Amino acid sequence: MNFLKRKKNKILYIYPHLSSFIKVDRKILSKKFDIIDNTYNWKKKHLVPFHLLHQFFYLFFTIKKVDVVLISFGGYWSLFPTLIAKLFNKKSYIIVHGTDATAFKEINYGSLLNPFLKYFIKKSLENASTILPVSEALIYSENTYFDKNKVIKQGIKYFFPNLKTSIHVIHNGIDTNFWKNLHLERNPNQILTVFSDRQFHLKGGDLIIQLAFDFPDFEFLIAGTDKIPKNITPLPGNVKLLGFQQPKSLLNLYNSSTFYFQLSIFEGFGYSLCEAMNCGCIPIVSNVNLLPTIVGTSGYILKHRDYNELKKLFNNVILNKDKNNELSNLAQKQIKENFELSIRESKLHTLLKVY
Repeated sequence: MNFLKRKKNKILYIYPHLSSFIKVDRKILSKKFDIIDNTYNWKKKHLVPFHLLHQFFYLFFTIKKVDVVLISFGGYWSLFPTLIAKLFNKKSYIIVHGTDATAFKEINYGSLLNPFLKYFIKKSLENASTILPVSEALIYSENTYFDKNKVIKQGIKYFFPNLKTSIHVIHNGIDTNFWKNLHLERNPNQILTVFSDRQFHLKGGDLIIQLAFDFPDFEFLIAGTDKIPKNITPLPGNVKLLGFQQPKSLLNLYNSSTFYFQLSIFEGFGYSLCEAMNCGCIPIVSNVNLLPTIVGTSGYILKHRDYNELKKLFNNVILNKDKNNELSNLAQKQIKENFELSIRESKLHTLLKVY
């Protein structure tokens, strides 16, 4: 007896740029769904009105051909898709990644600092069928890391307290078949961190360089950038700026390093942290958002953005070097059990399926 093969549901996938984690989501979704992409160069602000106009007419011609609308990041690009999906009785989902749930004025970070962009995000979230944050902290969080004498509140429910749209957290996940411990020889005094040019202050680059001056026997590797702010000079000799790294090169760096630093002032999730941990790095992170949850008992938490606290914490790390193997194993276990890509894949497939 012949059975007709069920057609794949079609997803209209809308995003502002094709970042690494959007590529990952696209790959896992394409296993069960046919994907139609919609993206423009939203970085060029003077073109935003033209992109919106083009997107509006594109959606009217496309919406009937798809089953679900999926949007990465709230922004200018998310409003018309949610409104038109609602008009045509289609479900729309917005994945909130971090900048779209933030207005951190102390460091001039977050999309919600822009009143016009904030309006677009607010209306998008209100009209979506479901909001999909990658972390509970993007719903509501209290930051005492940046200033120990002040509570800085963030998250979509803080900025939009009357928001009624359903919220369903689905954590990001990493491919543990690629990002894994290769059991290479590690440098016991090698520390790695990953951030881009623009993230130097956000990711605690200044603290890391200050630490390098006081611990000359350790090697501090910074991947993702070959530039630092002009006021941070000269660099100590034990700091190396490695620039952008391809995945295989980054995999080897994770596997040659003993420690991984993520001293973020704000963090939407902690993708690189998860990669590093599953490769066997011992995490040293800031007390921000989901980072302590990702780490669990496998590493060290810096409670406040205070250099003296960091120096004291790192001295404690050195004193407890006999625990390094145990912590490395715990780090890998933590990721495999809680932040494996297959977990996210299964949850997204179940949620987005249309019969």
